[in-house]
Formats: sequence, C-alpha cells, structure tokens
Amino acid sequence: MLRPFLVVFLFCCAGMLPGAYADENASAKMSEVEKRLPLTYSGWAVIKRQHLEPEADPDQWISIRDIKMTDEGQILKLMDGDKETPYSIELIVITYEETNTTVLKLALYEEGKERAITYIWGEPGAGRLGMNLRWMQVGLTLAE
Repeated sequence: MLRPFLVVFLFCCAGMLPGAYADENASAKMSEVEKRLPLTYSGWAVIKRQHLEPEADPDQWISIRDIKMTDEGQILKLMDGDKETPYSIELIVITYEETNTTVLKLALYEEGKERAITYIWGEPGAGRLGMNLRWMQVGLTLAE
C-alpha cells in the first residue's frame, strides 16, 4: 500500500496535481497566481513625525488607520490627515523568475525614488504582515 505522502509525491512528479508540471514550457502556462482572486488586507501604519519634521517632538507619531488594500500590486500613499507624506506602501504577489518562488511582498517607497527603501515578504495569503523600521511601522491583516 502506498502512503499518502508518497502518492502526492508521485502525482506531483507526474504533473497530475493542479498547478504542478514538469515540462519545459511551464512558464508559458497560466500560473495559479494569475488565476486566483485578489485578497484584501486591512491595517495601519505609523510614521515618526520627527522623521519628516526634525524639530518635532520625538514622541509624536503620524497615525494612519483603516488601511485597506489588495495584494494585486496596489500602491497606497501614506497620508498625514489631508497632507501627503513622501511615502507609499505596495502590496503585491510576485513570482521571482530565477527561482520560480511566489511571495507576498510589502514594500515601502519614498517619493522620487524608483527602488524600495525596504520590503518584507511572506507566503501568499499570509494572515499577517508587519514591517518595523523604528521610525515607520506597518501592520496588515488578511480580511475575513
């Protein structure tokens, strides 16, 4: 009798599980990431006011509440009330071409700069994501 993990291994190697294939044209096929529906995340962010205004009280923070974004490449400008800050966050599911690894990426961008200041990554569909740079923090939770 075959054990369950061995059966899964055999089906996977034979290309019989959805999204699993062993041929050389795998990248030309529509991936599971491309077929899936976007997931919504909600959360918050804070920015140390002194990072934007050097003369500000070091204990003051800009609080951005009720963030809602999807994991399909949405970029959200971080606001100080009605005033824009120079920062944006991006949430996207991407597949790295070199390794064919799919991740959920949360990135922080500064206005006028092409490269992210920093980013974190996790499993697509992760229940929670967090980023802490000491002067800036973001927390996102997968919406039910």
